[in-house]
Amino acid sequence: MRSIIIKTLALGFLLILILTSIVLTRTLLVSRHVHELPEPPVKPAALVSQASTQKIIHRFSQAIQFPTVSTWSDSDFKGEPFQQLHRHIDRSFPAIANALNKEIINQHSIVYTWQGSDPTLKPLLLLNHLDVVPVAPNNIKQWHYPPFSGAIADGYVWGRGTLDDKNGVMALLEAVEILINAGFKPTRSIYIALGHDEEIGGVQGAMAMAKHFKSQGIQFEYLLDEGGTIIKDDILPDVTDPVAMVGISQKGYTTLRLSLTGESGHSSVPPRHTVIGELSQIITQLENSPMEIDLSFSSVVLEKITPLTSFNKKLLFSNLWLFRPLVSKVMADNPLTNASIRTTMAVTMINGGIKDNVLPDYAEAIVNFRTMPGVTDQDLIQYIHQAAQHDGLTIDIVTTKPSSGISSATATGFKAIEKTLLEIKQDPHLVISPFLFMAATDATHYEDISDNQYRFLAVTINAADKDRFHGLNERIAIDEYLNIIWFYHQLIKNSQ
Repeated sequence: MRSIIIKTLALGFLLILILTSIVLTRTLLVSRHVHELPEPPVKPAALVSQASTQKIIHRFSQAIQFPTVSTWSDSDFKGEPFQQLHRHIDRSFPAIANALNKEIINQHSIVYTWQGSDPTLKPLLLLNHLDVVPVAPNNIKQWHYPPFSGAIADGYVWGRGTLDDKNGVMALLEAVEILINAGFKPTRSIYIALGHDEEIGGVQGAMAMAKHFKSQGIQFEYLLDEGGTIIKDDILPDVTDPVAMVGISQKGYTTLRLSLTGESGHSSVPPRHTVIGELSQIITQLENSPMEIDLSFSSVVLEKITPLTSFNKKLLFSNLWLFRPLVSKVMADNPLTNASIRTTMAVTMINGGIKDNVLPDYAEAIVNFRTMPGVTDQDLIQYIHQAAQHDGLTIDIVTTKPSSGISSATATGFKAIEKTLLEIKQDPHLVISPFLFMAATDATHYEDISDNQYRFLAVTINAADKDRFHGLNERIAIDEYLNIIWFYHQLIKNSQ
């Protein structure tokens, strides 16, 4: 008996030794990938005078001053700011007006066509949007500069749209203007689609433009929309080197209405739980039972950033086969990383009752889900019924947009983005990682006419700026805006 125990302990020790050896070996073998850098190109800023650079910044500032706010209600929508922006674009880019064909879709969206010399090549589609989110009236006093002032101060341009997404609109047009004036003629045709309602779903803008392209039988080699950025300064834990996050897919968007009905009556003789109380219990059950974790996308990002992390994180990330449960728990505890590994749920509205002394006979909650690729509306409904265990619960679909397809990280478009980033950054240690974009963009409307869709804007974001998207004191550094122009300039050339 004693010999059996000794043999068992010895075998256990040997297994632990082997396991430790495997883990340490895999950790120590992690090495930083070093890019072979392409020759640095001439910056667009070098193609124009200092005075012209000042005009570029001034044009961008002016674009911010038009309050092109998209609204859910047609009665609240103001079209004139969009028309003012159109006129500003026409005045600002005379070479584009002469060389490109311009079409207006649904009054406010713009399509430009830059005809290439080789009709056998599939064209390139570049997207951005003209509209911005509103500014809450009670927050205006908290802005350092008025939100539609386009103020140029402290090395930044300030105002709504400087990050989302007039920087992309104006930088792209500046790049094309520079290329035309330099005598560049594309081999591959280039289409530019500027939507006017991306912030409310893109139905009148992107969806209509996609139908327009489809009716002409156009299939794109790839498209590029807003999305990921270059992040730095500890936005990713322990990672101080820049990481370019290129979206190859995006989460879906589904809003459900959960409702319960009951009997009305006087509040002086209440039941144990009113329908509001019952619905609150259901919400609590759902929040305490999140959907399953899916590391399929995050594992790609982890693989890319592992060489940049501390030894402890290298040990964990390079051995997901062993530490997956621990890594999943750590990621789930952070709202930002949690959103990247599972379908998330947020209760955003609740309604019930008509008077303080009347028992409510109806209560409803509006619940917004951001779904991982492959998760359907029926999956969500099944999950709610299983987690809530309430026979009287009614579930209605308010709105739904499925997750996008998954684009190739080795196709022509991704390689062009990669090459362009290495050209303009000249950093052999720059990490370029595909990832799952968690918000919604116009790109999904074009899935029928482009197999490869990428979501990326070449702006560097640090921890101090990440909350300015749709937030207070939106701004962009002037140098960063010029870099976006440079990125588009080179991307167009690298996509021929």
